Amino acid sequence: MENISPNDLKLITADEFCKKLCIEVEPYDFEVIIPGLLEIGLDKIDPRKHFKSYINLISKFAYSNEDDFESKHLLTFSLISERVLVDHPALPPDYHRQSHIFAHWHPETEGDDVHWAEVEASGAIYSREPPSREGLMESAFHSAVLLQARPDRVYIQGFYAHCEGINLILSGDDGFFVSPVLKMQTDEDIIFLYSFVRRLYKPAPYMKDSTMTRRKNLDTGLYAFDILLSFDDGDRIMCYGYRIKDVTRGRGAGKRVHMLVNEEDPTEFTEGHDVAAIKEMYCDPGQFHGRDLKIDYIHNNGFIPGIFQLAHSAAVLDHEGNEVRCGERRKIRMELTHYGRPFLDIRTPKEVLICLYDLLETTRVMYCTRSFLHRDICPENALFDTLARLGYEPGTDDMDDNGRLPPFYSPKVAFFSARYLLSEFTNPSMTSNVLVNVEMGDVIEPTTSPELDKQPTGNPAYMARAVRKGHPLGTIGDMLIASCTPDLLPGIYDKYVAAYPERMTRFQCGQERHAMRIVADPNNISTHHDLRHDAESIFWLLVRWTINAAPEGRQVTGIDPTAWALLTSQRFDQDFRAAIISSESVIDPSYAPLSALIRNLWETLEPELYWATNTPYTDPEFVHESLQRHILNYLVENGEQEFMNHPTSDMHNLSTNRIRQVDVKTFWQNLYRNPSDFGKIAPVLEKLEIGNLDVENNFAQYLNKISRVIASHAGLPQERVLTFSDTSNRDIRDHPIRTDYMGPCHHVFAFPHKVMNLSLQWGDIEASAGIHLGPSTKESLQEVVDYTATLLAARPDRVYMQALYAHSGGVQLILSSAGGIIMTNPLNVATSPGVELLYAFVQRLYNPHPSYLDPTIRRRRDPQTGSNIFDIILLQEDNKSVACMGYRLAYSGTRTDKRTHVFVNRENPAMLECDVYAPVIKEVYADEKYKEDDILLQVHTGRGVPGVVDYAH
Repeated sequence: MENISPNDLKLITADEFCKKLCIEVEPYDFEVIIPGLLEIGLDKIDPRKHFKSYINLISKFAYSNEDDFESKHLLTFSLISERVLVDHPALPPDYHRQSHIFAHWHPETEGDDVHWAEVEASGAIYSREPPSREGLMESAFHSAVLLQARPDRVYIQGFYAHCEGINLILSGDDGFFVSPVLKMQTDEDIIFLYSFVRRLYKPAPYMKDSTMTRRKNLDTGLYAFDILLSFDDGDRIMCYGYRIKDVTRGRGAGKRVHMLVNEEDPTEFTEGHDVAAIKEMYCDPGQFHGRDLKIDYIHNNGFIPGIFQLAHSAAVLDHEGNEVRCGERRKIRMELTHYGRPFLDIRTPKEVLICLYDLLETTRVMYCTRSFLHRDICPENALFDTLARLGYEPGTDDMDDNGRLPPFYSPKVAFFSARYLLSEFTNPSMTSNVLVNVEMGDVIEPTTSPELDKQPTGNPAYMARAVRKGHPLGTIGDMLIASCTPDLLPGIYDKYVAAYPERMTRFQCGQERHAMRIVADPNNISTHHDLRHDAESIFWLLVRWTINAAPEGRQVTGIDPTAWALLTSQRFDQDFRAAIISSESVIDPSYAPLSALIRNLWETLEPELYWATNTPYTDPEFVHESLQRHILNYLVENGEQEFMNHPTSDMHNLSTNRIRQVDVKTFWQNLYRNPSDFGKIAPVLEKLEIGNLDVENNFAQYLNKISRVIASHAGLPQERVLTFSDTSNRDIRDHPIRTDYMGPCHHVFAFPHKVMNLSLQWGDIEASAGIHLGPSTKESLQEVVDYTATLLAARPDRVYMQALYAHSGGVQLILSSAGGIIMTNPLNVATSPGVELLYAFVQRLYNPHPSYLDPTIRRRRDPQTGSNIFDIILLQEDNKSVACMGYRLAYSGTRTDKRTHVFVNRENPAMLECDVYAPVIKEVYADEKYKEDDILLQVHTGRGVPGVVDYAH
């Protein structure tokens, strides 16, 4: 379950739960409530089978018998299949989970759609299944996403219904509190549930933030929040109409952070300063003391451009003057004068480079003036705002429409933005960057600074390599070479010298290269986060944006799944991001010229400057200076080129763009099957119990039923039965380049039962199935496609690989090859046509069509090592075949449209004609333009060239 851990679930006693919910059971409940519920027929409904009807009857009774409820409307419980939930700040619009049940008000929700802001409780129903950890986590997840949509709520109520009864849940930022199972067979259990429903109508004061009021905009039909701000002098200001712009959820419900924005009509805080955004979070005790010390400290000696400005911050106080708390965690509210969009939303390369330069300058100035390092630079923290939204146009006096200086105007701090240096602005402090979330930052000189956190932090995908490893890079005895700063081009030199004359002399290199020897074991040295590490994080921002970028209005290419996995991996112990820098194929051709800049920047970053001994390489600002000069030179040379100003599309450059969706008839043809042959297996299909299929929760078991039926009809022994199994607790060995993907899907793999108790290897896997809880998303489909590419990379004996993609909308079948990817539209496998095609698809795993296989390659296990090896038949020009036995797969490219395999057998290579050995065999799926053999022939005509690979055939 996304971000939900079993450790977040806190099982407590019934008494503890009642106390937590402020429930007091009185004799009146047994004397009046129980007879009243029995009178309306509650005892006629089995809550384990018909939970929705059962709890709705209790809700109606409570509504008609209580007169002190806050709402005058009935609370109704609906299934997700009955009503559409809309307007969640983080979930996709078509979010859907079959198990989801939620409580909402009438008549506010008389239409078909229910707004998340109208939902009061959320849970899951698994009426036919016994209680399980997974089901409980699913229920907790529903509560967690509801908390995201309800910043006005401190706690949310939930429930988990199963075949043995009901667990009640109270969710907040301090965890998920779970009651014992209510079997609903005693009056005590009925009163317990009734009191729980009654609490939905009248939440306890501690469950709400009374300073926030949700309100529906009659013009847009969307919900916004009115927020009451309190100040130390007793004054209060109401900020009207703020909508949730962004929400962050840590593990479980913990560390919930809301960003609320009013872009059209922000409330004026003081003269000349609007409350553009309001940030709220729940902080641990001692984490926050009235004001945010770090942001105050940063701007203390003059506002630093490019860092968010705080108008006010304080602990939230309710109408009684008490702090709003969730357990021990206090709710903190910050009012910001500016806000922006995530870095990855920037539309053009030119704007990206301008923002990168300014971000480097901001972090540099912050370090030089306040000795402060951000330490967590990532797309969510490096925001930007467009010039149009800021109200400025190049060539004006840089005032906004109201005659105000921009919010980042700072006469006290020397800051010269890229647009100023490029003569696009006259105000040197003008930047569209907004660097936020400085809470995890670090002051380098603690003796002259407030006491701040010193713990390592950051997103591993954007961390500097040395920070991620925990020690300096390199191996003792190695020699590293660092390059000097580049000379500035004439188009920028004079402006830069006038702005920073001191830098031009300080970073003058005596030699073009600096040789650095690693004189100590890096493993024995702990990394301290330095300024150059923030610079490297900014570099990884550029790499991520460039790989992600797909040009608007043009055909796009897919991302190499290997490059994507290497770049986004969250593992600290493995970092292979450097491997993608030299590859131009990871960038869309429309933006390919950016690869030259990336290589230049990498030349500065690659050598570990911890080992530098000469100036200016030892200067903490050296990396910033070099990167900024490279960027300025590139902007001068290429700023007006078409590719620099060509906007990106909303469709990121994912490999899913290579997918061709086909109808059922076409897919039957690609399976080389006739659907009429499967219309006769209705009796077989009846045994599969189609009616009990829940795609999101028991799809793997369903596939195994189909697999066993197929094996039984074919008379196959047990060892050949294909099993779809979760491998999360098993290491899958022997992939040439595989690293773990961190994605939204749960994956199961199909492999023969005979390897069930052996060390599982990628070469044993026949198919993959990705199961996504909820509707299909680009990210989940991307991950499923990535896994098919990964399997193709490990199975050179296969031309096609099969895969399945299950989500709340149905099941999609996939055939993947170097020639492309075809996929069905979502199938309803609860109907005969859908399950017939699914049956034929699984059957094809047992009996692959000849076109799915490469008959010249045979896979087998090495009896000595237990690893998969390959026997390869080569057909020579004289039509004689040579058997190349026992070759190990040493490398594979996982980009399906450029599929490549390299096999190695150095110990016992095959001998070809003319007594030539072939220790290495390379195969490529190529189009008609492929001329590698011709190139090698030209290189080796007459004699071999040292250092260039030779070929035998």
